[in-house]
Amino acid sequence: MIERLSRPDLADLLPQRATVDVAALRAEVIAIEARKKNAGKMYARGGIDEETFQDTFEEADRLIAEINEQLKAAAGESPLAVFITSDDTAAIWVV
Repeated sequence: MIERLSRPDLADLLPQRATVDVAALRAEVIAIEARKKNAGKMYARGGIDEETFQDTFEEADRLIAEINEQLKAAAGESPLAVFITSDDTAAIWVV
């Protein structure tokens, strides 16, 4: 069950309340997370300073929060909606 709820196409199971491309939004979150990870590596190697690193993380977190709000709105009141914005399906499942 957790494996199924972890798949990117989970949004296809939910009723769409808005004309939102859920798959594209999920892909954007994944891309932003990858950029955050890359910024961390660059900071660790001295490629960017601490201020740039902090600014990058704050902006990335802000963008992810905005996207997650769009995903929640698109999912509506479905009990599966919480899984769309989660990076850790297993943790959500046990709660």
